[in-house]
Amino acid sequence: KYRTGVGTAGPAQELFYVEVTNEMKVNMGGGNSSEQELIVVHEIPVDELYQFVFDQTKAKETSLMFGIMWFLHKKGRLP
Repeated sequence: KYRTGVGTAGPAQELFYVEVTNEMKVNMGGGNSSEQELIVVHEIPVDELYQFVFDQTKAKETSLMFGIMWFLHKKGRLP
């Protein structure tokens, strides 16, 4: 759990991590349409994650970059 802004006005956010194999997938993802969810799934190979973080041509939230760097650190995959 961390704050996405400064001071007490910064909202708290939780970031979750899970490893999923193709065998575990039950559908293509995308959210629950009956709840008007729209989730876009992007699969990025682990070997390309570090470059993705610094690719300014692709918009991304700071929290996503934080999560990717955390993942790469925990997996010992930082350059």
